[in-house]
Amino acid sequence: MGVGVAETYVTAELFDQSMTRLAHRRVAVPVDDNQPESVAGHVLACVRAVREQWSGSPVSAFGASLPGQVDQEGGVSAHAPNWGWHQVPFRSLLERDCDVPVLLDNPLKAITQAEQMFGAARDRDDVIVVNLGTGVGLGVVAGGRLLRAATNSAGEWVHTVLHVGGEACRCGNLGCVEAYVGAGALIRLLAEVDPDSGLLAPDDQEETVVRLARAVHDGDSAAVETLTLFARPLGLALAYAVNTLNPELIVFSGWVSAALGEPLASAVTPVIKEYALVTPLDAATAVLCRHLEDPVSLGMVVLAFETHLLD
Repeated sequence: MGVGVAETYVTAELFDQSMTRLAHRRVAVPVDDNQPESVAGHVLACVRAVREQWSGSPVSAFGASLPGQVDQEGGVSAHAPNWGWHQVPFRSLLERDCDVPVLLDNPLKAITQAEQMFGAARDRDDVIVVNLGTGVGLGVVAGGRLLRAATNSAGEWVHTVLHVGGEACRCGNLGCVEAYVGAGALIRLLAEVDPDSGLLAPDDQEETVVRLARAVHDGDSAAVETLTLFARPLGLALAYAVNTLNPELIVFSGWVSAALGEPLASAVTPVIKEYALVTPLDAATAVLCRHLEDPVSLGMVVLAFETHLLD
């Protein structure tokens, strides 16, 4: 079973060993309901609901993704900036009321694993997967292997500073990549371009982005201008990643990427070309993720399978 824990929902999916999805459940979570015990309760409730849907087969293990930095080996949420978590022993909270082994990891590791095994990154050795949603993340495949590095923190590109003294980031710093390329930044740009825009859905990021994407497709001038402005910091940040990591493939993932689609890649690619070095740029191709529905759950299933069933 794979579980994706996000800021506003928990998704659980059950797969068999051929990676065929058997059952699915998503439950909404209040944005301010983020204490560890409470989040663990939502995860376990979602897991129980899926197991009840498919009672004919036992569950051997489940993998759960958590936002932020995750100590996979220790089963600890090392730092989740958006929740203010530090060194939370989340795996033990789950295993206390669960009868199967649990694996924790970061969602970008899961997304990248799914893309590497089943998506556009299959048979590619050097890839970056940029996930655009409420938060932002970067997954890295280097030399054919998912890059974790010393503390499983490889890819924390989103909390590098893009503009010194710039916009406030949810991590507490100023000017981070995420402050300029998350869904909140996209909506802020739309409000600046057209404060009275009918595309703005109060307190509903996903609906606003969906409306914006439709308007871009229809050629709406304010929507197109918003996307063009959004593409500048995203393309600049990705140019730095291209120069540093030298990927052959850049995969756009996440619900913002899914909503905006090809116009996003088309707007960002020229900016990457403007700032990236010629040699690494010539090797890189940008594409959309093939698993836009829920690659996190699929990736966590693969990771749990490899950890608990193949060892």
